[in-house]
Amino acid sequence: MIWGLKWCVSDVSRFKKVLTFLTVISIAQTSSVFAQSKEEIINKPTEKPAVRFGEWKTPRFSAFLQGLSFSEGKNEENLVRVDVNMETEFRFSKWAHFFAAPSLIATNGRIQQRYDADASQSAYLNLRDTYVSVHATNDSWLENIEYRAGSHWQGFLNSSMLVSRRRTFFGQQEHMIFRLNPELRFKVVAQQVIPNSSSDNGFREDREKMPYFMTETVSLEWKNKDVHVEPFVTHYTYQSLPAVVAANSATIGNTVDGEVGPDSRFRYQFNGGMAGAKICLCTWDIVKPELFAYGIQNTGAPKGARRAQWVGLKAPVHVADQITVTPQYAKYFIETDVVPAAYNSGGLGHNNRDGQRIGFEMAFKKLGFEIEANYIEAKTIKSVPEQSKLTSFYIGVAIGSNYDVL
Repeated sequence: MIWGLKWCVSDVSRFKKVLTFLTVISIAQTSSVFAQSKEEIINKPTEKPAVRFGEWKTPRFSAFLQGLSFSEGKNEENLVRVDVNMETEFRFSKWAHFFAAPSLIATNGRIQQRYDADASQSAYLNLRDTYVSVHATNDSWLENIEYRAGSHWQGFLNSSMLVSRRRTFFGQQEHMIFRLNPELRFKVVAQQVIPNSSSDNGFREDREKMPYFMTETVSLEWKNKDVHVEPFVTHYTYQSLPAVVAANSATIGNTVDGEVGPDSRFRYQFNGGMAGAKICLCTWDIVKPELFAYGIQNTGAPKGARRAQWVGLKAPVHVADQITVTPQYAKYFIETDVVPAAYNSGGLGHNNRDGQRIGFEMAFKKLGFEIEANYIEAKTIKSVPEQSKLTSFYIGVAIGSNYDVL
């Protein structure tokens, strides 16, 4: 080897030829390896991020601080309310997980009332969405199919006149999502739940039947860069509601037969439908006006007692980087026997109301909080001794996420 090296060095011409030959061979081998690696990279299937099972997902927290002033005849509320919300998840496997989103709620202030369907305890835990889920996902047209059993937040119905956003009912839900194309999705959601109630011996003579609340919702979601349209149709029914719910509802709008106590019964059945749509004109960057309207009709009640309607408009305006101001206005009415008054929104006045809501929001996205204020004014449709003109005002600060208290 030493002799060969001396031979190459002693003859510069031969050394150049040998060096050139070795260089060409090296370049050819390198190019071949590079081409093979490139082909492997191109043809290698894309690997999805691994999903870790058997571990808790990092909890997310948000909070809402609200000051509320409410007045209706002899009834009055002046209080401060604090909501601390948590959201977490535990994955058992690819197709099963446990989801929990409880809220710790505390109030402090002065309350004068007959009955508050939304509950004004000084402190309590609301389970909101807390359930076990079994689901299957697919990248094709059937995007997701899911079964949930547990506690279900009723805000997903997006109608405070149908059922209050503060309500959480125990039972089961079924979800299906179909992706028809990149801009169009079709959703089906059904639930069979037990509406909350508690009957002592003063409101029952024997064991009462188990009450049920059932809904089926079909919706379409069409989104492109200029327009978002979301029409929906919902069927709802309440069954076997106990006497205590009827007695409480009699003071806040419903038509009830029998004396207060175990003889209280709703005069009409609750079996109806709701239809509406949300439309957003998203063409402009500075402002994105949004219209939300829906109507409710209870087929179990007569004309003049079965209809409700909501028409709302809001216009988020981007006034600065990461700062949005959103003025809102809504007009609504709800007749006496559209739904059980004990379960819908006390902030809107329950049933037998014709009112309006004026709202304002300012979101500081970079800082992670929002300021929200609302004024509500509602008169009665039918003159009854139990109800009178209602006014309420609240202002709140949401940290982490917006939390609609109506």
